[in-house]
Amino acid sequence: MGYQKAVRLALLAEKMFAKEAHDAGLVTKVLPHASFEAEAGNLISNYSRLAHQASASFKERGGSVISEIS
Repeated sequence: MGYQKAVRLALLAEKMFAKEAHDAGLVTKVLPHASFEAEAGNLISNYSRLAHQASASFKERGGSVISEIS
């Protein structure tokens, strides 16, 4: 998305179609209306599971990743 379009969206709060938002890289996935609830539920479930796994891994390492970086 170009600078002018980004400024226009930010300042004027214009509505944008889902395909436009996807093409501009503002969203990563557009779900069809007919299956929206089921697909959104699956995505939320997957993200939730990943967040839990990341949190558990963080706790297993003693809550610190700094030692691995330095």
